[in-house]
Amino acid sequence: INLVFGLSMPGIDNWGHIGGLIGGAAVAYGLLPRYRAPATLHFGAQPLVEETRPSFEWLWVGGHVLLLFLAIRFISAQYLAG
Repeated sequence: INLVFGLSMPGIDNWGHIGGLIGGAAVAYGLLPRYRAPATLHFGAQPLVEETRPSFEWLWVGGHVLLLFLAIRFISAQYLAG
């Protein structure tokens, strides 16, 4: 929605919205639930088994927060340098 408003009105920079869209999609991809078939198969409907990966999810989000922090520092240094 923000991209539509940004593209329809002159003078609005959309790079922040595009970055948020890409960053949000990357974090969401890492946090998607992972499912696998059960180890033993039985006749009839069987629920999928969800694989839990809490350490991976914490590292995934932490890595993206670190990447965001480094990007802000880099952009701030470039902006202040001139």
